[in-house]
Amino acid sequence: MNEREIQSIMNKKKEELEFLRELKRRVDDKAFERLMNVRTIKPPEVFKQVTQYIFMFSERVRRKLTDREVVEILKRFFSNNNNETHISFIRK
Repeated sequence: MNEREIQSIMNKKKEELEFLRELKRRVDDKAFERLMNVRTIKPPEVFKQVTQYIFMFSERVRRKLTDREVVEILKRFFSNNNNETHISFIRK
């Protein structure tokens, strides 16, 4: 690894920390924990979309979002992306 690559990695980490600080500023502690769990389970693109929605919503209401509000946002967000298979049996 050369110095330029190391600098690039450090800049990415710094941006990520700033992003997480801003997220923590916009949601309460329990909601932040929940979002960190989502971050570990879902792909990074999905986490980014969810947090962008949370940023927009928190700007609209101009306060920290509660865990309950974040849960509702996550339910709405993932209910659209839920591709469930249903199998039904018809008996004669």
